[in-house]
Amino acid sequence: ISTLEVDLTDYGGVRMTGITQATGMSMGVTLSQRGSILFGNLDGDQTAVIDQGRATFTGLRVVGLVGTDLVLSFREVLSGLFVQSRLFSSNPSALSLSWSASRVVAGGPVDD
Repeated sequence: ISTLEVDLTDYGGVRMTGITQATGMSMGVTLSQRGSILFGNLDGDQTAVIDQGRATFTGLRVVGLVGTDLVLSFREVLSGLFVQSRLFSSNPSALSLSWSASRVVAGGPVDD
């Protein structure tokens, strides 16, 4: 996921740049799957201060989980404003084997 920016906008879709760090507003993010919050499976900055109407989350990544129907939920702490991402999936980017696969074909051992 890496870096995500969440903007607070008015009804016209214009970012509310008057909301700065001085207002003390911040936003948190959680990861859930089919309605269950997945504590411990989201790594990175999970809280961000809102500055110039924008909260920036850095280093976000899903860890120790492969699956579908994942959702990121963002909640502004003071007001309770809440928004969710679209559904997404977490798929492995690599496969690590603890043994040599040089003699394996299509999931079965090769005869000598």
